[in-house]
Amino acid sequence: MSFLLEYRQLFKNRSIILLLLSEVVNSIGSTLTFFALISQVMQISDRDIHVGMVMMMEIIPAILFGFIAGILADRLDRKWIMIVSNLIRAVIISFLLFSTELWHIYVLAFLDGTFANFFQPAKRSLMPTLVKSEEYVTMNSLFSLVNSSLQIFRPAISGLVVAFFGIKWAYGIDMITFVIASSLLLGITSSKDIVKKTTVNKELWQDFKIGIQYILQKAILKYIFVFQIFFTLVMSMQGALTFLYVERYMANGGNVEQITGYLFSMIGIGGIIGGVLSKWMIDRLGAIRLLLFTIIFDGAMVVWFSFTETLGVALFIWVFLGIIGAVSSVVIETLIQQQVPEDLRGRIYGVTGPLTGPISLLSIGSGTTLSQLVGPRVVFLAAGIGEILLGTIGRVIPAYKKIEQVNKTDER
Repeated sequence: MSFLLEYRQLFKNRSIILLLLSEVVNSIGSTLTFFALISQVMQISDRDIHVGMVMMMEIIPAILFGFIAGILADRLDRKWIMIVSNLIRAVIISFLLFSTELWHIYVLAFLDGTFANFFQPAKRSLMPTLVKSEEYVTMNSLFSLVNSSLQIFRPAISGLVVAFFGIKWAYGIDMITFVIASSLLLGITSSKDIVKKTTVNKELWQDFKIGIQYILQKAILKYIFVFQIFFTLVMSMQGALTFLYVERYMANGGNVEQITGYLFSMIGIGGIIGGVLSKWMIDRLGAIRLLLFTIIFDGAMVVWFSFTETLGVALFIWVFLGIIGAVSSVVIETLIQQQVPEDLRGRIYGVTGPLTGPISLLSIGSGTTLSQLVGPRVVFLAAGIGEILLGTIGRVIPAYKKIEQVNKTDER
């Protein structure tokens, strides 16, 4: 019951509720656009590689502008960065209504990814300033819980909207959600002034250097970022591959978007369970140990999925994928919030894109290319085995015990 009391306290925080509502509205529209983009590409081209290319266009901006986005999140008003980014993305989505060629989609996906890249470091840096430090895990669990609840019906509805009403409807709704989300953000206030005057006059390169140096000085941060690089290598390809897997092995002439939407919805059911259990599991297993356990279990589930063509079994597997995803995201977010001071969080989050972005591009490109050669089943199998190896190696390397001891000391 204690976790219910902790959630109740958060619900008294007006800024947290407004941020949460904004994310809810935003995520509904963004999921519609994701399904619409994939569907449009599959209609225009029958080559698997183009599905991956669209996802790459969303990732490349993080590589090019990630550091700058993080620096701006430490220098400027984070709330207004989020609002402006949302409004610009609404304009970009409006152009998708008139897209008819692959290059149109590539360009617009790149622009959308650019402003989404400026949004994320600002949001993730703002969140810890709205609560007390002892509320970090509860806040992260709440956001995970709500997003997982949405995940139950959001993909399924998105698949149905795209399948029965068309991609234009999806783009139109997303435009509206961006405007509504921006309006909700206007009411957010933070009691902490996170913009330090001492950083305003520094060169961008100096700010970038400060962020990198801080990561290298903190053992846990180094471990997390190295872990994320390898995790990205085996995970990024799986989103695009799911559409291709369903089309080849499970659709049987049915609607690919609809079936894929059902699978993604199961992540929401699992995510609710994971969101509720996250704090309990972190308290009992420890954050680092739990992180490694989740990647090994996720790999086992992906291997199992690669051998099934039965929708019922696949839905069951994806529930567990949802549990794993929710727990691991809460763990990583909480560790970063605990380890990084307020005036550096934007730069630390800004490092993520340039470090993991190239790996993500490699993963998606190689995954969709290999799918054409050996089929998505073999690629899923290899990805699952890769996750198991990653978690196992991360547990046995000498640095693990040192990192675990440091984390336990910090928690005390």
